[in-house]
Amino acid sequence: MEKIELTSENIELYLNDCVALQAFLVSDPDSINADFFTKTAVCTHSYFLALVQEGKVMGLGVISKMTHPANVTGYVNNIVVHPDTRGQGLFSVIMDDLEEKAAQWGCTDLALTCSREAVQGMYLKRGYTHKETNFYLKKI
Repeated sequence: MEKIELTSENIELYLNDCVALQAFLVSDPDSINADFFTKTAVCTHSYFLALVQEGKVMGLGVISKMTHPANVTGYVNNIVVHPDTRGQGLFSVIMDDLEEKAAQWGCTDLALTCSREAVQGMYLKRGYTHKETNFYLKKI
């Protein structure tokens, strides 16, 4: 398995695989916008990782850097592992890489949201703390 940072130079090679992989995570695959993958790959405050096996993306992860007056937070935006490769440790490979990037950026903490109960325990095992927050979202 090869770790590849997706950037403006190589995103087109992997874009279709990324979209197909994302479909395993969302309830409405028609809601996936390929342009967002491209924008993520060129964003200077994001790091976009793909795990590639035999030319096919089998896992991906995205972390963004948010700078605040008091700290720098890494926000894990997206992690997807292809169903055919689940249980092989790819989640840990992705998280290790994203956490390393956050440390390189000087992040003081990492944040994420996770609604999938099957995955929540994996974050707890990595040392993440479940927070009872009043998270708000507005579509604009």
